[in-house]
Amino acid sequence: VNGSVHKLDLIKCGDKVAVNQCSMGIDAEVCAKQAYFKKIPLITGEAAYTASLLYCLGKRLNSEFKITVDDDRVIEGTMLFALCGNSRWYGGGYMGAPKAIPDDGLLDFIIVRKTVGRLKLAGLINAYKRGEHLDWDFTTFLRGKKMHIESKELAAVNVDGECEYVKESTFEIMPSALNFVIPANSTFYENTGRPSPKRDEKELAAL
Repeated sequence: VNGSVHKLDLIKCGDKVAVNQCSMGIDAEVCAKQAYFKKIPLITGEAAYTASLLYCLGKRLNSEFKITVDDDRVIEGTMLFALCGNSRWYGGGYMGAPKAIPDDGLLDFIIVRKTVGRLKLAGLINAYKRGEHLDWDFTTFLRGKKMHIESKELAAVNVDGECEYVKESTFEIMPSALNFVIPANSTFYENTGRPSPKRDEKELAAL
């Protein structure tokens, strides 16, 4: 492969590990129900995620969470979901964590409160897909190394597409835990604002 080896961070959640994103609340509920819609002919990927999202909008939206970031910042209340992002994309094209960088040693935490009704929420789906939800006045955006979530009732938790129902969960950074080969023509470095490393002739000859 004509590329370079780069160390990426990972997210630890219990005995599971995620590369992209983890979440708890309606966002994870959508992920849990997505498998059902994928069984329907001609509905795959992004379409299955969108169908599951619309379905879940008709169900219970809110969860009572106590969220602790880095053991010192506490946010409590009625939430739609809390998301932990190591990279930007998930769900077949949704930019859940639009500012996340997978090698910066930090996780992006997006906490969305339940302050709007179903109709307004439905109208915000495309904005969420484009990563514009950080501008909503009911969204809290933080960066850190660990987020712990406690729920009053069982709530869905999503770890890179693997879903289960729990009352609490912890998402924690695993810095530089994955060796990843980035192709020479990748936009990874462009997206992070860093120059692509140049490979010397000896290294290229060994490929």
